[in-house]
Amino acid sequence: REGLALDDANPALHHALGLSLVRSRRPEAALRELRSAAALAPENPRYAYVLGIALNSLAGPAEALEVLSEAHSNFPADFEISMALATVRRDAGDIEAALDVAYELAQRHPEEPAVLGLLRSLGAVP
Repeated sequence: REGLALDDANPALHHALGLSLVRSRRPEAALRELRSAAALAPENPRYAYVLGIALNSLAGPAEALEVLSEAHSNFPADFEISMALATVRRDAGDIEAALDVAYELAQRHPEEPAVLGLLRSLGAVP
């Protein structure tokens, strides 16, 4: 907080505070800080990924899917964002959309165990 008092436009400080607030079980404040980090550094895929995961855990899948879908559009080759998007879509019951992302992942990472597990969970491979 002292750092943010000196430099409120520092996305890394907002991100770090947001993570600390998540651990402190202060979801509203955590999401506010994580949103700030992602808004201040839209070129950083990590901030969008963490915001999407936090939203899914703390607020539900609707806004998480918006954030992760936009992040996937901006960073289509980012493994973590793609896995998160596919997983949240699967868990929300949108199997077809989850499969689209899972197949993209399989093309990029054909030997990745997490991708194979995702495809299994979607019924695409035995």
